[in-house]
Amino acid sequence: MTPSSFIAMMIKLSYGFKIEHTDDPFVSRLEQVMEAVADAFTPGKYLVEIFPVLRFVPGWVPGAGFQKTFAASRQMILEVKNALCARTKQGMVGANR
Repeated sequence: MTPSSFIAMMIKLSYGFKIEHTDDPFVSRLEQVMEAVADAFTPGKYLVEIFPVLRFVPGWVPGAGFQKTFAASRQMILEVKNALCARTKQGMVGANR
């Protein structure tokens, strides 16, 4: 099973609409989200895992670049989630007519 077919299946199960093409924007965006999450959970990649106090360091301090990376990933995840929910709501409204 390829990542794009797995994503299409999960969207169908979770949100109730079918992905027709593998080049669908939701598939490509969710692949980016999966890569960001896998990157974030790579053991030992960020010093904040070893020194948890670093999470309180401002983002402009050298070595605190992980905060920008995590903020960008968080924003990307929220955008995808909101877009998927909006498409599901749109489908629900269309079904009631």
